Amino acid sequence: MLVNSGGGVILLGLWSIIKGLLTVYLQFDDIVEPQMLTELGENAVFLKPIMIVMSFIGLGFVLLLRLFVGLNAYREGRGRRFRRTYPFFAIILFLLGLIGFILELRVLFSSDSAKDTTLATLLLDLASLFILFQTLAAVFSVRRLQKAKGEQ
Repeated sequence: MLVNSGGGVILLGLWSIIKGLLTVYLQFDDIVEPQMLTELGENAVFLKPIMIVMSFIGLGFVLLLRLFVGLNAYREGRGRRFRRTYPFFAIILFLLGLIGFILELRVLFSSDSAKDTTLATLLLDLASLFILFQTLAAVFSVRRLQKAKGEQ
């Protein structure tokens, strides 16, 4: 169970990177207010590349967290050496994903634009939350069983 969950955490982490970069690139005009662009003047042309680079850095951090969680779940599932702190980071990723899911749900019901693509991203985000929850459930079940086995 942990082996499959670890792979799912990594693969859906790649999805979050792609989704984040495409959101910044394609919905740049919705993210940045026109007043900000007029205040920047000539420097406004640098805003989009800077936002993409900053998003890439932030999303890279999220991908590293997902790799850490996914690879350690995979290792624990295979009986190899792993870091015992990875469930803590899985909980953080789950909470961040839940916040993002709720915010996207609000966007779905509040705006008229791109309901089909927002629904598709919501379904993938829900799958990501499910995989993280499944990983956490498996980790705590395995550790509880190992503790019970050690007490016998």
